[in-house]
Amino acid sequence: MPGNVSCVLRNGTGDPCCVRVVGSGSTEASEEHTLIADGEVSCNLDAATLSHIAAWYTSQPPPNTHIFPAGASSAVVELTASLTSNASIGTAGADEKQKLTFVNQCSVDVWFRLFLNDDYKDRLVFAGESETYEFEEEHVTSFGAKLKYPPKNGVSDYRWNPAHEAKVVGQVVTITFQPTVAFNMTEFKMGQTKLVQDLFHKYDKSGDGILSEEEMLGILEALSVPKTEVQALFQQADTNRDGKIQVQEFISWLMTEPATPKGNFG
Repeated sequence: MPGNVSCVLRNGTGDPCCVRVVGSGSTEASEEHTLIADGEVSCNLDAATLSHIAAWYTSQPPPNTHIFPAGASSAVVELTASLTSNASIGTAGADEKQKLTFVNQCSVDVWFRLFLNDDYKDRLVFAGESETYEFEEEHVTSFGAKLKYPPKNGVSDYRWNPAHEAKVVGQVVTITFQPTVAFNMTEFKMGQTKLVQDLFHKYDKSGDGILSEEEMLGILEALSVPKTEVQALFQQADTNRDGKIQVQEFISWLMTEPATPKGNFG
């Protein structure tokens, strides 16, 4: 493994961000930076202890965590604006109607697609506002959402990547869109793919060539990732949504963004 990792952090979210580079098992190994919009900073880090990167908007509490690729010798980490959602526990309605309320806490508009059993409907909720929709014959089963920025030079900017998708459970549900920070690694140099494969096989306790969520937990705990992040990171890595992580999914997950939602969304 290389002695040091060269890492450039670039803030492309359009808003000030905090970035914390975390060393495994030691708070003293952490390195924290505040980046203005479009700002960047270079770090030279100890590869032996480097664990993960957390980033968040200065107006929000931390963190949104991303595992740093094992065996990397250098990387450029682009921070981009994204979103997540928080759905209330769905309650039963008085009739067969489904009532969904979407609340947008992001600073820009959110364009989202509602997936029904055999169809879909596109909707828009403006920044800081909310919209309510009712469905009778068919109910929404899931939705995908992305940020919509104002046009520049007459060209619409939807920032389709990365995307967010979630299921809808219940008849009366409130879904809140919240801003978050996404990671995109460019100019990435691995050079140590075998180390990643060895890490995979080390925690593949059953030896069946896949990682269960429990086995994935072992890897994340070794990297000092908070348990609250485990389920979200497992879902990011499980690109084919079969509830298991294959070795290629594991390698790709360390290097690329999560998959986009189903359907021709954009």
